[in-house]
Amino acid sequence: MEYIATWITNIVLFILLAMVVDMLLPNSAMQNYAKMVIGLLLILLILTPILRIFSEDFEEILRTMEIGNSVQSEQLKNRLELKKKEIQANQRAYILEETAVQMKENVQKELVERYGYSITNINLKLENDVGENWTTVDLQSLQVSISQLSDEKENVESIDTVEPIQIDVSEIKADQEEVKSNSGDYNELRAFLALKWGVDENKISIIEN
Repeated sequence: MEYIATWITNIVLFILLAMVVDMLLPNSAMQNYAKMVIGLLLILLILTPILRIFSEDFEEILRTMEIGNSVQSEQLKNRLELKKKEIQANQRAYILEETAVQMKENVQKELVERYGYSITNINLKLENDVGENWTTVDLQSLQVSISQLSDEKENVESIDTVEPIQIDVSEIKADQEEVKSNSGDYNELRAFLALKWGVDENKISIIEN
């Protein structure tokens, strides 16, 4: 209400001032020019509240658009970051899986021949702060699942080879007993795997299926 009262007062005062100016000016082209200018100013004064409303709404719209764009930009950035992490996690999982397969292939034949055990699965875990170019030194832990070969499999074990492997059963059983008698922790197997893989023996844990 105060704003409307001020607005009306300004219009009244402007009209009174325009009347005084009109009376003071002589009848000439200057008077016509002055009337035109006064008329335009009066129209502008009358439209001031409307222009102000539009101006404030426009600024509010701009602020809303800026906030909306900022939020959308942040959301897009977060989605891209999550997608990037997801891709990196998938790549790391794939590399770990391939590494486990290679590690298994590197020791499987000799493990069967010497100890009569076969690796069924290798679970690798990396240190948290390891980058993309990691090596076996950066492994936090290796969980190796093994199974003892049956008598039928001890004589012939084919591991990606065309010809069968002849195995001395008596020597294998002796090695198995030696491994099991070593505190029940498969220390000899762990030492063997650590040497072959070039990792810390303390990081290797063995589980027999």
